[in-house]
Amino acid sequence: MGADNLKTYSELIALWPDMPEQEEPFEFTNDGVPPELQGLIPYARIWGHPDDGYRANIRADTPPPLLVHMESAVLTKKRELMLWLTGPEARNPDRPEAFYAFVALLSEV
Repeated sequence: MGADNLKTYSELIALWPDMPEQEEPFEFTNDGVPPELQGLIPYARIWGHPDDGYRANIRADTPPPLLVHMESAVLTKKRELMLWLTGPEARNPDRPEAFYAFVALLSEV
């Protein structure tokens, strides 16, 4: 499970069959996510929840090999993430929900 092999949401779920259901799913549209970060959307849907406690629980429950994969996948796109998260979008008062999901995802590595 190398970081260069980004997974779809279905593939991530298949690798974690006993993943806990989200009590309060964090849904966001893909609008505004830069093309170079689109591959990380499935990761943000799982590990990018804005609630710190929820993220801590999910992280603790993530199987170690999958956690290592997630961290590697995010780190391969860290430069692109930082450019987006600290660029003009960061000053936009109407940031899309996806922006917050990616901030939370980055905080997990």
